[in-house]
Amino acid sequence: MSAYARIMVSKDSSDELYGKENELLSVAGPRISYAADAMLVALANSGYGARLEEEYFSEGFCEEYREPEYTEKIIALMEEEAALVSEYTSISTKNTEITYGGITASFEETVERLQASYPEGSEALTSAVSACKLLLEEAISEKSSRIFVDLLKIRQRIAGEYGYSSYAEYASRSYQRDYGNEELNELIEGISEYAVPVYADLSTALSAYMRNTEPPELTTVRLLNGGYRAIGNIDPELAEIYANMLGRGCYDVKEGGLNRTEGAFTTYLYDYEAPYLFMTAEGTVSDYLTLSHEFGHFIDFFLNGSANASLEMLEISSQGLELLTLYALKSELNSDEYKYLLYSEMYGVLMTLISQSFYATFEHLAYALPEEEITAVALDRTVIQAAEKCRLNTAYFNELSKVLVAHMITAPFYLQAYIPSLLVSLEIYFKEAECEGDGKDTYLALLTRDGGTAMTERLDELGLSSPFEKKTVMELCDMIYYSIYGIHYYRENGGENAA
Repeated sequence: MSAYARIMVSKDSSDELYGKENELLSVAGPRISYAADAMLVALANSGYGARLEEEYFSEGFCEEYREPEYTEKIIALMEEEAALVSEYTSISTKNTEITYGGITASFEETVERLQASYPEGSEALTSAVSACKLLLEEAISEKSSRIFVDLLKIRQRIAGEYGYSSYAEYASRSYQRDYGNEELNELIEGISEYAVPVYADLSTALSAYMRNTEPPELTTVRLLNGGYRAIGNIDPELAEIYANMLGRGCYDVKEGGLNRTEGAFTTYLYDYEAPYLFMTAEGTVSDYLTLSHEFGHFIDFFLNGSANASLEMLEISSQGLELLTLYALKSELNSDEYKYLLYSEMYGVLMTLISQSFYATFEHLAYALPEEEITAVALDRTVIQAAEKCRLNTAYFNELSKVLVAHMITAPFYLQAYIPSLLVSLEIYFKEAECEGDGKDTYLALLTRDGGTAMTERLDELGLSSPFEKKTVMELCDMIYYSIYGIHYYRENGGENAA
């Protein structure tokens, strides 16, 4: 029901019925988890524990539930956290107030007032609505920043109640990560050292190309049909899963509306034992890759159900398919469409590596602040500190409101998973480009896993490079450059710039 409510609120954030349902279920979640945990602890410690472990649960059940995971204090903190997250996800034009013309009202009410005051289509109306949209952005940024500050404090207390030295450590356990801060820092240094220069070199030409080139348009009908053919070009069995998704109606892919959530996500409906894909299309060929990214999550859910895996493994499922689809779309798109998609994707890949490195750096610094020092002003300073570490322009990266993204609110420390998983996905893509079928086979092998298998273990098994080595970062950034210009950016003898 919680997953369903999230889908409905994403379709229309102003829907009061599902807005209330989503809030109720979000806040009730910790209490339900507490009750379930108490039941499992009682079972594990009963005279039937060993028999239940053997016949119903899995090996280690009694040991895992020897002691309760939750306390009343932890539950109370989690309820506070859930309420704040729900407040954030419920932000809409209907419940966000702005002050315009001396009158304070919701954005929707203000626009209705302006429409009644000015002729339809007039310059005065257009100008006034544009000014209100800027005020709306400011109001949402202010709300989001306040929520984030409160969440930081609560989450630090939760980690402390569990006995962790930091929330970062708590999150790492929750996401089943098998690497630590030392590896992450080495990876981020590699991104700063090798990805930033390549991005700086490519960005001038690619951004100019995209500014001067209209994105090829794409209807949702062509998107869904073309997506099916592209997935079929990768692997017929994956196309069968795609057809199952369409046949069962386990998707919502439409262009945006005023209160429709932008972006995309995939969730799992437990009662139906089926994934569900939500996507707000932009109406351009880039939608192919957004759809394939989410369909990668859909496949993972379809094959593995709700089985646990490290977050990085889950993101390889999505980012790996996104890049394999890029390769497969050669036969689906004309040369101009494919050129635009290739350029925008490689540009976007570099931006993702760099931006997620920045977000990860910022989150680690922010969650390391003592609770009494957590303020919006202190976090603005932390933004600049993170930008400096990642060799980014601090003139732009200087305020919390400019860098806050949804995952920071709803899933702290999630974003860092995109960095190593994207590097692995790039290696899969270049394997496919070098020898058709090699990348696909590697991708399918990574999909088929024992639920709890961690990322680095699987990479070793399949002979893939470690994404935490600077050499890997250098070689993959070099290949990105080569895919655009046909020449190498770094020499093979240690990374000296060849350009």
